Amino acid sequence: MSNIVYAVTIISEDDLIALKLKTGEKTVKGALNEAVAHYIKCDHSEESDMWVKKLEKAIKKKNINI
Repeated sequence: MSNIVYAVTIISEDDLIALKLKTGEKTVKGALNEAVAHYIKCDHSEESDMWVKKLEKAIKKKNINI
């Protein structure tokens, strides 16, 4: 039996909206659950700089909006 944990993350509103649309889920919780399940199964998740690129994009966007 698996333990269930509570996890917190920071995500841009645009990314969250896109995630909900892409997963077809109406709730944040559902969309994040779908994304995590997909990520665990996905062969492309082994790319080492995927999150770095995502964070850089979010920071650039945030700096433009300030």
